[in-house]
Amino acid sequence: MLKIALSPKKIFIFLLLVILFLTLGHAAGLYSRYALGHPSVYGLVPMFEFGGEGNFVAAYSASALLFASLLLAAISWAHRANGEKFTAWLMLSLIFLFLSIDEYAALHEHLVDPVREVVATTGYLYYAWVIPYSLALLVFVASYARFLLRLPRETALLFVVSGTVFVSGAVGFELLGGNEHYVNGLGGRLSALVFVEELLEMLGIALFNFALLRYIVRTFGEVVMTLSPDNKARQVSTSAAAFREEPAGS
Repeated sequence: MLKIALSPKKIFIFLLLVILFLTLGHAAGLYSRYALGHPSVYGLVPMFEFGGEGNFVAAYSASALLFASLLLAAISWAHRANGEKFTAWLMLSLIFLFLSIDEYAALHEHLVDPVREVVATTGYLYYAWVIPYSLALLVFVASYARFLLRLPRETALLFVVSGTVFVSGAVGFELLGGNEHYVNGLGGRLSALVFVEELLEMLGIALFNFALLRYIVRTFGEVVMTLSPDNKARQVSTSAAAFREEPAGS
């Protein structure tokens, strides 16, 4: 029987290290492309490009969002098992599942042309998908305000900070990038804005996952995931909680 306990601190550090690795890969790709004149290097440069589709950066971002969705689903399940309210957590899990799919498949890009047919978007709204997504964000914030107030103070604070960081990138710098693209076209400044946008998104989700793990530990205590043989198959069984908080300084 295999038992797995996850540390919020270690998971957070791991996510930050992955982000650092991707950032260094992106920087190396820029140097190779613009200083050395090698824009591909056996296809590696595009794989580390921030803002690219179907590459390492997009795969990591989608995976981090999916991890958040799974954690939210686990929290929902635990609250339901305890006879407590769980619907808000379940809906959050579904939202982050959609965001994960959207991040990798760039579903939002398909909204640009339909929105432009209705509204002539220029300047900061040049990337027209931000209009429906911003409206959805406002509805989400209004719907979850009371939910946020019911959370433990630490969890609520981490949710607000991580959400602010993520939205600053996903919407704020997307608006700046849209205006830069509309006014000056493709170029170095647009690339810099895209880099900051993606970096803020990744940091925001890393912090959000840390917040979820901390909430699980503080609310449900220890959660142990066990992998044990059952005849010729293997099953994964989960006890009341799957994460153990480490002593301070560990």
